Amino acid sequence: MVSDTGNITSWLCPSHPDNLRSEKDAIREILQNYSVDGIQLDFIRFRDSHTCFCTGCKARFEAYTGKRIRKWPIPANAENRGEFNRWRREQITRLVRDIRAITRTMKPGCKLSAAVYANYPAVADSIGQDWGTWLKEDLVDFVCPMDYIQNNLQFADTVRKQMAMPYAVDKIYPGIGVTASESRLTPIQTMDQITIVGRSGARGFVLF
Repeated sequence: MVSDTGNITSWLCPSHPDNLRSEKDAIREILQNYSVDGIQLDFIRFRDSHTCFCTGCKARFEAYTGKRIRKWPIPANAENRGEFNRWRREQITRLVRDIRAITRTMKPGCKLSAAVYANYPAVADSIGQDWGTWLKEDLVDFVCPMDYIQNNLQFADTVRKQMAMPYAVDKIYPGIGVTASESRLTPIQTMDQITIVGRSGARGFVLF
């Protein structure tokens, strides 16, 4: 990926056909060679709102819109930034959709899930991770929001909002940040948050 300041990052551009092909080939290899019950997608997103602005993204976005982009990188307050954000979301969702088709074809019983940022829908624009749409369109069996919050009241409020989302029933397994970079929980804090998840109606949880 290339940032809006021209810096090259160590992330693969998610709109590049070769990168998409590589990701899907890896999924096929796993399903073909290993007896797995599920596939979880992590880092299924852009790095941040400042990426990617490589020449390939520019060409593919121009093809998508049918318009010539005069100002590149596109400023955050530009008139066409909303359209660009939508295109970014579609790049990630397209890959999730393709992986869903692969798992259903190769191993119908295989569960597909994703570790996702907690603050939806803001993350749909910031990193292209439109996981609410993934739930709506049944592109994943469940998501694991990374609710890395040490304060139990804030954690409970975040989980409550997630569980109130459309299509959330049985499809959200909150992620508890036991030893995450954003949160470090004691055993008691961990048990408290597991209890909060249990009271929320979620079917399960994930310890990160």
